[in-house]
Amino acid sequence: GIQAAKLLVLAGLEKSTSDARRTIAQGGAYLGESKARIESHDQKIIVEDGVMLWVGKKKFCRLQVG
Repeated sequence: GIQAAKLLVLAGLEKSTSDARRTIAQGGAYLGESKARIESHDQKIIVEDGVMLWVGKKKFCRLQVG
């Protein structure tokens, strides 16, 4: 797995790790089709093909591995 804050930066949803940490702390980052809230910036996320990442209501991406 990879830390949630780093994953948001690598996916292009946030500009920096500190922005990603702030978004997660404010409750604005979600994971998966069900939009489960990411609780902590150092939460380990298993990167799989097709997993959805959301930041706020309008910024999202679907991860593609490989």
